[in-house]
Amino acid sequence: QEPGVEQALSDINTLPTNATTEQKQDALTALNTAKEAAAKTREDANNVAANAKKSVTTDLASNPTVAEAATALQKAVDDAAGDQGTSAEITAAADKLTDAVAAATTADEAIKKAATTTSPYSQEPGVEQALSDINTLPTNATTEQKQDALTALSTAKEAAAKSRADANNAATNAKNSVTTELANNPTVAEAATALQKAVDDAAGDQGTSAEITAAAEKLTDAVVAATTADEAIKKAATTTSPYSQEPGVEQALSDINTLPTNATTEQKQDALTALSTAKEAAAKSREDANNAATNAKKSVTTDLASNPTVAEAATALQKAVDDAAGDQGTSAEITAAAEKLTDAVAAATTADEAIKKAATTTSPYSQEPGVEQALSDINTL
Repeated sequence: QEPGVEQALSDINTLPTNATTEQKQDALTALNTAKEAAAKTREDANNVAANAKKSVTTDLASNPTVAEAATALQKAVDDAAGDQGTSAEITAAADKLTDAVAAATTADEAIKKAATTTSPYSQEPGVEQALSDINTLPTNATTEQKQDALTALSTAKEAAAKSRADANNAATNAKNSVTTELANNPTVAEAATALQKAVDDAAGDQGTSAEITAAAEKLTDAVVAATTADEAIKKAATTTSPYSQEPGVEQALSDINTLPTNATTEQKQDALTALSTAKEAAAKSREDANNAATNAKKSVTTDLASNPTVAEAATALQKAVDDAAGDQGTSAEITAAAEKLTDAVAAATTADEAIKKAATTTSPYSQEPGVEQALSDINTL
């Protein structure tokens, strides 16, 4: 099957019928030379095959890829020995086995070191899964299966590195949003500390990018909440009109203004909620007081309006209503003034009715000088 031998044999078989003895001898010599060369080449090929076989360790022998290449080499050797193959086929098969051994060895070494190459991404789900897939490869896994598993791990690490970079950028942006003033807020400070821990843990291969991202979002939320609370607190005094004089509102505003510099966001939010609740209560009380004032005013008839006492009480009530509307008074003052007007109306009405009946109450003393004078004084009011 060797090309040189085949050619020499073909040359012999195609000698012309009138070939000279010298031509025949030359053809036979060429065949002998070709056989000698083929024998030397076969020896070299078999040596290469033997060396290739020796490189197959017991561990490698269980690799189907290596085993297949080894079987193919043995077949090439056997075929050539049985005059059904060539030295070139042996050499090619030996090269394939050598390549298979090298690839398998490289894959096995990479698999042994795989766990040491994942830091700082070993906690990432994709990397964990890829490493688990490597560690659970069957003992008879092919080189291709091992290479695929290693490629999956490499891809997972690249993706994890990208996610980590994004997460760290988000963390940096979140940290940069913390002003000196906000840093005094324990809620913000706690979130910032938690974020730094997440970043450090992940960098030390004890955490994930998702944990960094979550912590960055919490810090961002904490900053937003703290900023919103601080802005609301700065404007709080401007939002209380026309109820700033009300005790509940005054107290809530005082509580806001005396919050410690290191108050938490929750404490600030609670104080703002208390102010809002106090304003709602004050608005309800104001409405009730104004309704009472309206009812008191309606009780003042035209006749009663000319009574200075009633008029004075009505004026005082209107002032109380106006003062409260202008944030210079309270609902309690309106209510008190309404009650005074109601009392003044009741007193004036009682007096007027008594005066109307006065003349009928003097008998049998109406002629008495003192009674006459008193009755005259009433009639000349």
